[in-house]
Amino acid sequence: MRDGSWGIRSTAALAAGQTVTVTKRDGGTKLETVAHVVWSGNGVWLASLVASRTPARSSQSSAGRHPRTGCSCGSREGITRDSDCRQCQYDAE
Repeated sequence: MRDGSWGIRSTAALAAGQTVTVTKRDGGTKLETVAHVVWSGNGVWLASLVASRTPARSSQSSAGRHPRTGCSCGSREGITRDSDCRQCQYDAE
């Protein structure tokens, strides 16, 4: 979302408070709750999600040592992953 929080895109109607199964990039799934529908039209719904209650990460997590680069591929500073786009893989060389 524009504020940096996670959201979802769906071709099925969404409503605030609805629990949906979300497929993650890695192919895994998890249940999320819709906070509110941000936009709908042309058979598509965009919705923000209720913040999950996961425990805070320790200061030693990879997110702390390797902050995101800002690219949409999710790349991180100082490490190269197979999921990084070609530009980020090139920049890391």
